[in-house]
Amino acid sequence: MREHLDLYGQPRPRSWTASIPLALLIGACVMTLFTDHILTALLPWVIVASVVLYMGQRVRQLKRLQAQVTHVQDLTMLRYQDSALQAAWPLLPKTALMPQMQGQVIACMAYNLDRLGAYDAASLTYHFLMDRLPPEHPGRYQLQLQQTQAWLLNDELASADTAIRQLRGGIENLADASMDAAYCFVQLLQQVRTHHFAEAIEKAPTLLEDLRPLGIDAGYGHGLMALCFFQIAQRNEPQRMADATTWWTRATHLLSPQVLSQRFTELTDLDTQLSTPPAPGSFPLDHPQASGSPAPENTPGMILEASLGEVSELFPENIPPSPPPTSNDSEVDA
Repeated sequence: MREHLDLYGQPRPRSWTASIPLALLIGACVMTLFTDHILTALLPWVIVASVVLYMGQRVRQLKRLQAQVTHVQDLTMLRYQDSALQAAWPLLPKTALMPQMQGQVIACMAYNLDRLGAYDAASLTYHFLMDRLPPEHPGRYQLQLQQTQAWLLNDELASADTAIRQLRGGIENLADASMDAAYCFVQLLQQVRTHHFAEAIEKAPTLLEDLRPLGIDAGYGHGLMALCFFQIAQRNEPQRMADATTWWTRATHLLSPQVLSQRFTELTDLDTQLSTPPAPGSFPLDHPQASGSPAPENTPGMILEASLGEVSELFPENIPPSPPPTSNDSEVDA
């Protein structure tokens, strides 16, 4: 992954050949001022027509390339991680001259690598994107939170702890509800990974509102809180089992147990321990979330603004199962 990013991930400056059409147009204009022969009078117009045809072809190529990038984003939003990554891989060199479009492709690659469990590659890609953003850019904080989650899931607890401490002040200064919710979730995940369940349940009274900006992905936080209460109940406070069941019910109302356990292995056996009736809003077993890929998180990490462009973070709650969409667009030269 590092070699691929180093080879194709850096935006390339436009070569001198990009200015050839403009030079030809200027030459054609000059020729019309100093010609009196019929053949030489037609030559400038031939040049103008050729330049117009070339520019039209170039615009069509860019539109096809944008359609392919949009196709990758659609696959990502539909949670077809494998297909999205395969489609994004060859687009990296093709977008080398367009930093905004290339940033969208790399962001999708990082996100899908994370959801496929390739945490080392995802962390590397997040770091690569952060290097292209200003230090105080909001997108940088989003990427840092995503990278921290990847570290926690990869048991790189020391790196994650350092990142969480460094993020605290910057997140507070942003005064953004979704960023605060994402930071709260990362803290909860850290406490679960370090087995500080007693500290985690202290957040229970406010956790429901704290995670609300995450949308349906707040279900991950509810599932982790259910695990904390379950562990406390198993140790020395059996009365906490009712709280664990309550939080697990909230989690499964937003995400299916398969999706929850696919993202966090700690929740794998929790559904059998805290059995609840199927939630009316849960995803069916044949849905992509339940069978192939976990649900994406709304925040942070899927929105890259300014020079890197924007990747949508809005995910529909109910998507009927369907095969991955295909793109009929032809290949575009780099």
